[in-house]
Amino acid sequence: MEKSFVKRNRLLWLIMAASFLTPFTGSALSLSLPDIGRQYGQGPEALAWVLGSFLIGALVFLLPMGHLAEKWGKARLFTLGAGIFAVTSFACVFADSLACLIGVRVLQGMGSAMNFATNNALLVLAYPKDKRGGAMGWMIAMVYVGLSLGPVFGGGLNHYLGWQSIFVFIGFIALGVCLAAPVVLREVPGANEKGEPKGFIPLEAFKERTFSYSSLAALLNYMATFSVGFLMSFYLQYILGYPSHESGLFLLLQPVVMAALSPVMGALSDRHSPQLLSAWGMACISAGLLGLAFLVHGGGFYGLFPCLLLLGVGFALFAAPNNNAVMGSVPKKFYSFASSWLGMVRLLGQVLSMLIVTVLLSIGHGSLAGTELLSLNMQISFVVLSVICLLGVSAARVR
Repeated sequence: MEKSFVKRNRLLWLIMAASFLTPFTGSALSLSLPDIGRQYGQGPEALAWVLGSFLIGALVFLLPMGHLAEKWGKARLFTLGAGIFAVTSFACVFADSLACLIGVRVLQGMGSAMNFATNNALLVLAYPKDKRGGAMGWMIAMVYVGLSLGPVFGGGLNHYLGWQSIFVFIGFIALGVCLAAPVVLREVPGANEKGEPKGFIPLEAFKERTFSYSSLAALLNYMATFSVGFLMSFYLQYILGYPSHESGLFLLLQPVVMAALSPVMGALSDRHSPQLLSAWGMACISAGLLGLAFLVHGGGFYGLFPCLLLLGVGFALFAAPNNNAVMGSVPKKFYSFASSWLGMVRLLGQVLSMLIVTVLLSIGHGSLAGTELLSLNMQISFVVLSVICLLGVSAARVR
């Protein structure tokens, strides 16, 4: 019993380390883009591809990697993904042009897709049903630790050692994961089994209502929440006039709350209905977004704290329980597909969220201009995002 506990927790630490890489890199690089632009002589429109190329690489390769995980074995693909992430991280340090950096970031997205396609599946294989939610909660907590540390620690690395030091840092973490993975994963039952999957998207999985509707809930959740940080950054800096470093510290509130509560909510989903917890989470997020809609149009600063706190609590209530519901609704043969599918709907939701907000922020309103126009369009954006999340409440409750 004790030996089994130690093995499971070694796996959890391994997956938590891998889960840290992508969010930390993205949030750290967001603050480093001006320095990258100065080095390569490029403007914001070109620099956006430093972040976008990674998302495209991950999104394109996710479902094929879920297919390969079933064919080659989940342990092998997870290890290969960590290795590719490490190699591409070190390669970014030596990129001699922005085009080269963007190309390498696409490959880094492919390596990340290999981990997205296997992380949840490995946890489900290793943990008994009454412990899975807690394990997923810890994995999700590490995602928000990465998001929280990115602007602070990553910003410090960029300031004192240059943007290349961010890639060196994550490269060594990924290398450590790659070297430890063969030892840890050989102890996971079924991690090295090989099979003959029928296709990239096994339609049989969608016959399970919980899988289909919980996936829809995840898509709606990320559509409603991913652009919140983007909107709040504009509100704090353009409308309220706070400098970027103070705005970044303020925006830590939401991911810190998520990181603190995700393990607790994940464990709750092992004892109570994960669908019900997810629905409550979506309701909290919808309320928080509606609160922001009222505040950004002349509502001041301090009222934002309870809204962001509510968003953090809501997302912690939603994320791990919903993942638990998805992974628990399919048979073992679909674990890799379900894991990659979760990653795909998350990335697709993020892309759609930014698309929606970009369109809404470009709307004109008669003679309004400047900060008045921006604050009104931000208010409309938060109302639309709140409605999207409210639609997800019904999807999350389906059992």
